Amino acid sequence: MEKETPCVICGACCSYFKVEFDLNKNKQVPIEYYSKKDIFWKLKNLEYRNIAVMNGAELFRKSRCNALEGEVGKKSLCSIYLNRPKPCMEFNVWGKDGKQSKRCKEARFANGLNPEITEEELLKARNFKLENNI
Repeated sequence: MEKETPCVICGACCSYFKVEFDLNKNKQVPIEYYSKKDIFWKLKNLEYRNIAVMNGAELFRKSRCNALEGEVGKKSLCSIYLNRPKPCMEFNVWGKDGKQSKRCKEARFANGLNPEITEEELLKARNFKLENNI
């Protein structure tokens, strides 16, 4: 069973890390999908690769992804969650050792949140998911 996360009320990683990926290696969702959803991507050719960078998340630090809805630390949802790019899918709240990842703590701290995930947050997230059938 997957360990519980507070992601639906947190959103810190979506407001901190750059989202960039190679379109040639991430063909799970066509780029047109994001344009139709008003989630615009900047495309650039870097060393003959097609790189996509989500608007709002093009800076390395303290950049808010345009797909993030809500308020960080209160209620944050990804408007393209089921079709989010691979770097977002691969972001881990928990490390292989079962402890909270350093990257999660870094993003939370940068957004003014307690770096450590609390039991209260996990409970709020669980209740929010149940109330909204997520």
